[in-house]
Amino acid sequence: MKRIATLTLAAALAALSFPAAAEAQFGVKARVYGGMSLLSGGDLNKGAEGMFNFYDAYFRALGFATRGEFTPAQAGFNLGGDLIFQFNPSIGLGLGAGYTSAALTSVDEFQGAGGSGAISHRVRSAALPLRLSFFYFLPVAGGEKYNVVFHAGLGYYLSRAGHTFRLESGGSWLEQDLDCSGKGLGFHGGIGLEIALSGNMGLILEAGGRYAAFAGFEGDKTVRNSLGAIVATRGKLYYFEFSPTGGTFPQLDVSDTEIAGPGIGSLREAEVQFTGLSVTIGVFLRF
Repeated sequence: MKRIATLTLAAALAALSFPAAAEAQFGVKARVYGGMSLLSGGDLNKGAEGMFNFYDAYFRALGFATRGEFTPAQAGFNLGGDLIFQFNPSIGLGLGAGYTSAALTSVDEFQGAGGSGAISHRVRSAALPLRLSFFYFLPVAGGEKYNVVFHAGLGYYLSRAGHTFRLESGGSWLEQDLDCSGKGLGFHGGIGLEIALSGNMGLILEAGGRYAAFAGFEGDKTVRNSLGAIVATRGKLYYFEFSPTGGTFPQLDVSDTEIAGPGIGSLREAEVQFTGLSVTIGVFLRF
């Protein structure tokens, strides 16, 4: 009986001391980082490439020689930061925000008896994800200097997407610009290495991935030319496939009504994808 009483007292003391120990282990960590990113683009790149190929085929059919190649806008940069509430040395919950973007211009030149000129296609996309993340810290190398960090979570993406088409020839030009915004959910995860430089700060090396693909983009289409004419339309961002004689070409357009007409098929709201990978470097601070 005496032994049972002793064990019971020891368990009670341990239970009473647990909150104090947990409180001592609780901490807050802030981190900021930046680096390179890859975005898939989805219908944004597909539609821009289809328009590039359509006009390339059109001018070749008129007898012009063309020179150029479409390159999707996928490579960009990634910035971000997190405020991590660390419940113990291994587990934390983070609130964060980031910024990822990609932009690229592809040019197709044409030349022939009827003159010469160039068509440029600028594709751009950017997103600001608001993130909730679970963090797991795993000490390595038998000490407190290095931590392998795993994280995964959910993000709400505020984003923009656009495509600018510009035709220039003989001192004249015609430009069409699509500029839209959208929002949606995405998922992210990654693995990294923390290197402590002192008791409260250090470096971060990290590789991550994300899945974020959503439709529902709305915005403006602005058409202008060198004569000063401007026509603006507000509506949804659509993806469709245009099939004139000689091929099928994916296209993008902004319209306030569903797009219809000869040769138009597979109409749907455009899905822009921010799915991709990133490699970043940064710093962290413990409080």
